[in-house]
Amino acid sequence: MTIQELFTAYPYATDFFEALPLPANNFDQVRDYFFSIDEETSQDLGIDRQNLIEQFVAFMTQMQQLQVTEEAVKSVTIVGGQDKDGQSEFGEELFAGRY
Repeated sequence: MTIQELFTAYPYATDFFEALPLPANNFDQVRDYFFSIDEETSQDLGIDRQNLIEQFVAFMTQMQQLQVTEEAVKSVTIVGGQDKDGQSEFGEELFAGRY
């Protein structure tokens, strides 16, 4: 996959690469980016290439999970309790939404 294809399909991937010292746009393929990281850069980052790749995969997996669309709330029912005098707060349930 090219860097541009990655960024187009997964715009949040840019966040991962922006935290690293090498500009991702200088590379065509994602693998080229990771293989261009030399020993000195790895030491500066405090992580070796394999662990960096693993962190990238974990980042992308977590971001994908966050993208899952949750079902929207369609209605809310409020059941009243009692006030400090023991009186019912509502005569009946309050309902908002579609039946």
